[in-house]
Amino acid sequence: TGVQTCALPICILPLFADTSPRVRIEAIRAAVQLASSEDQERVGQALIDCLAAEWLPDCRATIAIALGELGKKEHIRLLFPLLKDSNDRVRANAIEAIGKSLNRKLVMSYLTDSLKDVNNRGRANAALAMWLMGEKSGFKVLKEMALSEDAMYSCSGLYGLGEIFTSRNVQIVSSLKKDPLRFYQQNARDFGEIRQICEKLLFHDHPLVERNALKAIQKIGSGLSEPVLIKKLNQAQDISMKTMVLEALESLMEPSEWLLLKRGVEC
Repeated sequence: TGVQTCALPICILPLFADTSPRVRIEAIRAAVQLASSEDQERVGQALIDCLAAEWLPDCRATIAIALGELGKKEHIRLLFPLLKDSNDRVRANAIEAIGKSLNRKLVMSYLTDSLKDVNNRGRANAALAMWLMGEKSGFKVLKEMALSEDAMYSCSGLYGLGEIFTSRNVQIVSSLKKDPLRFYQQNARDFGEIRQICEKLLFHDHPLVERNALKAIQKIGSGLSEPVLIKKLNQAQDISMKTMVLEALESLMEPSEWLLLKRGVEC
């Protein structure tokens, strides 16, 4: 082709602004893979510029992990706001990128300050990020938020508590522990308390709290919640709520039992 390998990342940079998200993602990955030590500064700055304009979560998540692979600390510091991003994949990739390159105390200082955020979502996402970096204090903040009398704080706390139990986030926490099984066994009591809080809030007067509690129960996925969910199913007047409860029960019950329950509701 007559083009030297070291020049390839620079040729790819304009594709960071392509109209196709797939092209943007593949261009980002290719530029990082091909970047020589001389290219890294320019590629890194291009990624930072791209991040400022990027709206799609998948692209933002790809940029976060790409900056982590480049390993330039001055660029990775700019990922701190992503620790509170509303998208779980963006948050997870930011945690991975930052954790590889920056001093843990520096990151924890930022997150600790964020726990004072007056914005309910910002505070909950900061607390979740702390948990995902192995700090139990994040767990405590989410629990306190879930129990708040402020419905919006309660909703955000419930969201964060549910996210603790997603497979992706369990993998992140497990990767930080020498003995993941023992860690989860040691915290079984706390996890049981969280399930009970969510079950209690399933009967909250505020519809958003009610729904976020149900979503959290679904993510926790404990068979111990089955009786409470059936009680909610029998009490619910709203058709959409009945449908959501049935969906949550589907993964907890034997298929034949669930079908009988579903037919009974439809009748």
